[in-house]
Amino acid sequence: MSHTCQLPDPEKMAVRVLERAEVSVAPVNLRRVIALWKNLYLVEEDLDGSGYLLPMGNLGAEIIVNKNDSPERKAFTVAHEMGHWILGLRVKKSEGEFKQPDVPHHILERWCDSFATGLLMPRHLLESAIPQKESAALLHSVLQASQKFGVSEEAFFIRIWQVLRIQVAFINLLPTQNRGKFFDIERQFAERRYVKKLEDLLSVIGVEGELKSNNAVILFSINGDDGRKHCTGRKLSDKRVLLTIQWPESTNGGVRNELGLTASDSK
Repeated sequence: MSHTCQLPDPEKMAVRVLERAEVSVAPVNLRRVIALWKNLYLVEEDLDGSGYLLPMGNLGAEIIVNKNDSPERKAFTVAHEMGHWILGLRVKKSEGEFKQPDVPHHILERWCDSFATGLLMPRHLLESAIPQKESAALLHSVLQASQKFGVSEEAFFIRIWQVLRIQVAFINLLPTQNRGKFFDIERQFAERRYVKKLEDLLSVIGVEGELKSNNAVILFSINGDDGRKHCTGRKLSDKRVLLTIQWPESTNGGVRNELGLTASDSK
């Protein structure tokens, strides 16, 4: 079995590609990145799926995308297929033939997804786009940045959780408390166990009255055994609230507010 089975780090590879293309701002100019290779072409067509890489032997390859997809979907497809292109070039360099590495298909696809994510939303650009992680400006910064990177809202929220430990959640306020709860979590973008963490956090700091008030933006800052957390909320309607929570790097402890109340961590 050849050494091509050892896939490179997708995020490091993405950063190297961006550096070679001299791309340092968001949204990433994918045409500039593609231009690194004179024999790689971008084509838009009517497709059933999102797109694919079409190798053409000595002529190079085409990245073919669905022209009917949204700009955000197209961008991710292009970046994903660029991952396949780069992996194929690595195999060609070592074995003389352009083909995909000898690894299971799901691993290959996961690698290309990670490469695409790192290419479109590299860590250093995210850190620059959301510099104020510990203030009432957190939620505003997150919403602004989500539009800046040219990706879907969901992809962006998942990425800032992975990189910055910022959890985004949409919650619905209940008209009356149900078993002590005044909200339901509609969507949240973190590991599943953080649903319970979020419930604990909101319950401990007792924000029911403030979330149901007319405040446009509210900020809670909580000291805990596992560090300091910052929670910012914005009402989207009478019954719907968008929250951003900045978790510390270590989240193994409980949640504690200034009154000393603690909510146990969920494993």
